[in-house]
Amino acid sequence: MSDAVFVPVVLVFLVASLALLYPFRPFRTRKRAGLVMLVAFGLVMATVPPEPGETGTQVAALGGGSMTDAATAPARAASEPAAAALQSAERAVAAAGAGRWAEATRHKEAAIRGGIAEDELRSRIEAAALSHVRPLPASELDANRAGYAFLAALLPEEPLHAAARDRYAALIEEAEARALAEAEASRAALLQRLRHRHDRVGGVTWISHPDAPRYTNSRSTVHLYMGQRDGGTRPWLRMKVQYTADRWLFVQRVEAWHDGVREPLVTGRFERDHDHRIWEWSDVTPDARQIEVLRSLAGAREAVLRFHGRQYVRDVTLSADDRRALREMLEAHEALTAR
Repeated sequence: MSDAVFVPVVLVFLVASLALLYPFRPFRTRKRAGLVMLVAFGLVMATVPPEPGETGTQVAALGGGSMTDAATAPARAASEPAAAALQSAERAVAAAGAGRWAEATRHKEAAIRGGIAEDELRSRIEAAALSHVRPLPASELDANRAGYAFLAALLPEEPLHAAARDRYAALIEEAEARALAEAEASRAALLQRLRHRHDRVGGVTWISHPDAPRYTNSRSTVHLYMGQRDGGTRPWLRMKVQYTADRWLFVQRVEAWHDGVREPLVTGRFERDHDHRIWEWSDVTPDARQIEVLRSLAGAREAVLRFHGRQYVRDVTLSADDRRALREMLEAHEALTAR
């Protein structure tokens, strides 16, 4: 605004200010004087030059940020990878302290790629890992070996970690060999305990558990036995389900119940005989599904056979000896077929 305009505007502003005190022509009212004064004030302020840098700040604000923010944006962008690397380093240390070795390795590698000093980070991870491994009981062979294997990979120049890893690996091998030998001895003892009855005419040796019922009318249960032909052929399994009572049930099918799970065991024709008592039985070669049902019965805390007759049902609880006999016969069959 030129001086020719500026000076009159200032005079109008001053006159309007006086009119607020005592309204006179041409204002007549204080309201009109106030309006004129405001208009004049606005025109005066429009002529004031902006402070240095003010325009740039306003422009930057219109663009969504200050000029300072625009200048520091590259620095912020450059610091983001560094922050991510620091976070990876902290996660690596925390994972090592919790024994999560694969996770610790992954975060350690990410931190090193991000520029974290490797030697310092490895020292921190080593301290965290040792705080987890050292309190472990020596009997926890696998956990100790895994921990020292991680430390040996972390610090290959440290011989103590590699030596501890190798020591626990050797102990694990010894324990596995000892367990295998004990299992072999147990199987050998089990095979020695089994009853063998040779059918010379049929050329078959029948193998049964010593706790299995000797006669079909001994008691109600299920048991396994094996047949093996002369010449050392592979033995085959047989499953015998038998029911004995004072009255006929006319069994048509049998269900197995083990720890709350019920599933069919055998369906079909049952043989029958009697004297002063009756007995009914089914003697079959079990299929793969039936073998799994028997395995479940053998390992159950509680097992029941439900005999479904023509009109009634009867439940028979398998004793601990009968369940153990099933388990040992399955083990004996596996041992003999593996030879």
